[in-house]
Order: sequence, then structure tokens, then C-alpha cells
Amino acid sequence: MHFIKNCWYVAAWSHELEPGRLMSRMVAGESLALYRTSDGTAVAFEDSCPHRRAPLSLGRVEGDDLRCMYHGMRFAPNGVCNEMPGSEKIPAKAKVRTIPITERDNWIWVWLGDPNRADLGLIPEGFGSDGQGWKMNFGQIDYAANYELINDNLCDGSHIAFLHENTLGKNMGRRFCDEHPTITRLPRGVRVDRNFIDQRVVAPWVKTPDSRVDVLTTYDFLVPGIFLFRTGFYEPGTAARIEEGKLTAPPYFERVDQQAVTPMSNKESRYYFAAAHKLQPGLPEMLGHIFGLMSRAFEEDRVMIEAQQRNWDRYPDARPIVATPHDEAPLIMRSHIERMLAAENGVLP
Repeated sequence: MHFIKNCWYVAAWSHELEPGRLMSRMVAGESLALYRTSDGTAVAFEDSCPHRRAPLSLGRVEGDDLRCMYHGMRFAPNGVCNEMPGSEKIPAKAKVRTIPITERDNWIWVWLGDPNRADLGLIPEGFGSDGQGWKMNFGQIDYAANYELINDNLCDGSHIAFLHENTLGKNMGRRFCDEHPTITRLPRGVRVDRNFIDQRVVAPWVKTPDSRVDVLTTYDFLVPGIFLFRTGFYEPGTAARIEEGKLTAPPYFERVDQQAVTPMSNKESRYYFAAAHKLQPGLPEMLGHIFGLMSRAFEEDRVMIEAQQRNWDRYPDARPIVATPHDEAPLIMRSHIERMLAAENGVLP
């Protein structure tokens, strides 16, 4: 298994890690035990007791500490053993590897590489639901597939026209593949801007003649698989006015999507997803509808991507021989990951 270690991975939604509860997580091939101290601070340990390698995730939280429930060794949040039943002297090597961990935008992030390089500034800025006015729903789904296949899917929206023709593609249809987005390479990812001009949309927040709007979308997809997407529904002509540098009216409706692809093993991945919007006067509560639509579409993705993984397993020497213009963003993302892996392996300076 080859995964970037010196980057931040999403290990869980913040609300999943409840006080007093131990959580087991597999992230990029490493098994972790997560818990909270008495003041709510998140802690991450390598999920292995230094005595006989019993999983610490089968232990017990005691105040700020974690006790292994095999032979009773207890560890402080810094990983140092502070109690060894039956022994007055605790060996200096009786400690657990701790993992840098933080919380931001409703996610719990972990850093598996060199702790001295765990730069909080490398965490992408998400939307979250605290203090920003967003009302957000959360979900996750597991894939029996390599995480880069999911990254490819999220970087290339042309599949929406076909795979999601009755869900996400119902309004825009073939425009997802017939019209090409603007692709911008970022230092650790790619930006995709796609606008649907004068698009007919049947939705309660569209109140224009003939239900026509300008749908303006933009998203950043960042290492190792963070997807931050913003969509606005505007009055017709808005896109042209923006290009001319003119002020324009606010959107009829604005929504955001916050997603993360986390590899667990080479062929297991977890996909965290959330949808949010700001409730506006006169609009019904639409979040349940939006989230349900997304969930159905992501199940369509899962079925296809897992089948794709099975084909790669059956034909390991096969390589794609036909590329399309829509492959630009996925290839940029793969190049970032290859470059970072090479740097960690000492191939690049």
C-alpha cells in the first residue's frame, strides 16, 4: 500500500466521537484508536498496546486516559504509560505512538507522517456548520475500491449526464459532458468552474419566467481527496454581468457540499459527505430533499466504482487507452499524489 503520510486525512465527523467512547479507525493503512479527554479534546493513538499489541480501541476511557482492557496498562493523552498493574516501575519504552489530531469544519483530522511537519495551515478551509449560517446534513459511505477511483469520479463531472441522469443530472442532462468546465491547477489540487447559462430548473427556489436561471458552480478538489463545492442559482444574465465586472443581485438559492475521500486500505475507502444551504425567506426546508438526492446518486457511484475496481483486479496489466478532454482534472489530481509520494520516498529533492 502506498499512501501519502505527510498530509491531513479526515478520520471522522466530529459528532461521531462521543465523550467516553473509544473509536477505531483505519486511515491510509494505519489502525487508530480515538477518544476525547474530559474537556472534549480529541486524542489519537496507534491502535496497539506496547505490551502484546492488543487493540486499544477495545479498551476503556478513564477521565483523560485510556486503559488497555487486556492486562490493564493505562496511558495518558501523551501516550506515556502511567499505570502498569503488578509493577511499581514502569519501563520508559511503555508508551503508545500518538497521532497529531485536530478538529475543523465538523471533521476530525489526523496526520500520519512526521509530527514535526503537521502544519495546520495545510488543512483545507471547509464550510462547517458553526457560525457560518449553514444548515448541514452529514453522511458517509464505504467503498470496496481504491480511493483514487473515487477521486477520479469527483474530479470529472461528465459522468453525471449518464450515471446520474435521473438524480443529479436531471436538470442539466447532457450539458455536463457537452460543455467543458474551466480547469485551474492549484498547488495541492485542482479548481473546476462550470456555469450553466440560461438553464431551465424546476425547483421551488427558482421564481423566474420559464424557470430559467444562471447556475454558477465552483469547486476545489485537494490532496488527499477533499471536495469543497459551491453552487448558486442566479437571475438570468448574472454570469455575463460578473464577466463585465458589474455588481449583481445575490443568488435566489445557494448551497455548498463538503466531502472527503479517506483511504482505509488499498481497496477500501470511506467517503464522508455533507450538504448545506442557507435558509432564505419564503423558501421551504429543502435540505432533506437535497441530501436524499445526493445519497441516491452516491449509491449509483458506489455500484459503478466497485465494479470498476473488480475489472482492474481481473485485468491488472490493462491500462486505459482512450482519453477524453474530461480527464484533465483527474490527471492533475493524480499527478499531485504521485509527486508527493515520490517526494516522501526520496525520489524527488
